[in-house]
Amino acid sequence: MNFIEHIKNYLTKIGAEEVSEVNVDKQEVLGFNYLINKKKINIALFHGSYEDRIMFQIYSSLPNAYKEPDASFYKIIDKLNVNSMLGYLFFAETDGDYFISYKSNMVFDIKSDNYTNIELFITTSLQMISINHSKLNVI
Repeated sequence: MNFIEHIKNYLTKIGAEEVSEVNVDKQEVLGFNYLINKKKINIALFHGSYEDRIMFQIYSSLPNAYKEPDASFYKIIDKLNVNSMLGYLFFAETDGDYFISYKSNMVFDIKSDNYTNIELFITTSLQMISINHSKLNVI
């Protein structure tokens, strides 16, 4: 089984829905929905190979839209990032609305058939999205 099939099976096993393979601007992506704090969140797992490595990036925008953030809101995001085990939060602007997005990265040896590190990367990223989403909903 190749790593993509393994990841798709793992995502389904942990509750991901609508797992699909797509190509976005010549970048391979596994897209899926995942229930976080009772909300369905869209998540993208970008992947690509370079020499003997596979690079992964998890990306998701949280559903709440904000007005243009001020300095105090950036301080809150910075504090959450300092406490993050993996990945980081940042603001992304779309049509005048600001969304908080999450991104994490991992490089994996293409020769390895031990998928535990990929599973831990996915699980930890999803947990960080959930933790940050919970903390931001209290603000």
